[in-house]
Amino acid sequence: MQRYAGWFSGPADPAALNAGMAHSREAGANVHRFMLVWNEVASQTTTPSATEAADPSWPGYSWEKVDLEVKAIVAHGMVPVSWVARAPTWAEGPDRPAVSTLVPRGTWKPSAPALRQFAIAIGKRYSGTFPDPAAPGQTLPKMDTFQAWNEPNLYTEITPQWERSGDTWKMSSAAQYRNLATAFSAGIKSVQPAAKVLSAGTAPFGDLNPGEPRIPPALFYRELLCESVKDGKIRVRKSCAKLPIDGWAHHTYPIGPPTRSARNVDDVVVPDLGKLTVLMDAAAKAKVVSSAAAKNLWMTEMSWDSFPDPNGLSLEDHALYMQGAFYVLWKAGANTIIWWNSRDERKGDDWNVTLQSGIFRRGANETDPNQDIRKPSWTAFHFPFVAYRAKGVATLWSRAPGAGDVAVEAKTGAGWTRVATLTSRGGQVFAGRLRVGVGTELRAVQGAETSLTWTTF
Repeated sequence: MQRYAGWFSGPADPAALNAGMAHSREAGANVHRFMLVWNEVASQTTTPSATEAADPSWPGYSWEKVDLEVKAIVAHGMVPVSWVARAPTWAEGPDRPAVSTLVPRGTWKPSAPALRQFAIAIGKRYSGTFPDPAAPGQTLPKMDTFQAWNEPNLYTEITPQWERSGDTWKMSSAAQYRNLATAFSAGIKSVQPAAKVLSAGTAPFGDLNPGEPRIPPALFYRELLCESVKDGKIRVRKSCAKLPIDGWAHHTYPIGPPTRSARNVDDVVVPDLGKLTVLMDAAAKAKVVSSAAAKNLWMTEMSWDSFPDPNGLSLEDHALYMQGAFYVLWKAGANTIIWWNSRDERKGDDWNVTLQSGIFRRGANETDPNQDIRKPSWTAFHFPFVAYRAKGVATLWSRAPGAGDVAVEAKTGAGWTRVATLTSRGGQVFAGRLRVGVGTELRAVQGAETSLTWTTF
């Protein structure tokens, strides 16, 4: 299982950007996901020819911010993962209504052929051989992991989500997204055949009724994968074309503790991942997706807010919920978990419209990451440890900072006593079992590194 603490949006100041990346790497991150916004790179209103759109040197493109982020991520030893979304005006569909809250800019029936050409330009620029305009004689780093779009089951990313057909509503966004993902993958792989293209991370919640602007993720996936459920059995339409995706993504934003399920049947939060994996397995069996893709499951966004947000979790619960979620998702098959994000956002106009989900709280100088303050969740991210108990036996689970033995210790009076020894291969999840009673305080220790204390229940 890989981990990541995300930088919500890269600062324009390279020094601050690099300081933030150094923080993420120090915490143990090995993957960094960032936004590659199509209509920011292609901000001009001029419509390019297909040849121009596929050329990363086309004057209508502005890559400076993306170049900075990719270089900073790679320089700090992490793998860059970009999600690409938001069409420029010239790549939106016909009959576009006025831009509004429910039909945001860049979302209206994005052109799949235009996205394919943009994907070619991305693949060429970050192939590892493209000259770095800011450093003559050097090349830009290679980036070979991409996400095709973002949260396609929400009106904020694709519109319309539904279209009327007579007296009924027909889902539109799934078909749109199938075309976009297919085109994006084709574009990237035409220049980087070995690159990995992940699906867009789906949002965890949707509305209950057809025609409303958010579609529950399990319902969206059934439509995308040509599936129906009858008598508890999943059927896949035989005419469904194969979707060329190398891995699947979802955003498991929770509604409470990491073991609390969503209330609505097709919503998917931390403990509900099986609602999606069963659909992916059926699609793989029907050869709509590859078996390898069905097992390559990324949680590309998740988090809880904490103090200083007055509506957030306590700092202690923030840390405990994080490592609990890591375990629950790993057990369900997730192999990469992306925490959104590494440092709190500023308060802005209101706490409710900004994220205080970071493993760092901003210091007195909010613009300087070097003054950031570690939250307890920094330790939970760096050295997660849980001991969920069932029938008198606790499952000990961790991911240690390095390779070697890990001592599991129990609190006894004023001190700690070793009760188990586990072995870490370095960067790999490991687990064990221990018979233990309720209320036992446990921790993991490796050298000078110590996890947070977990109290069994």
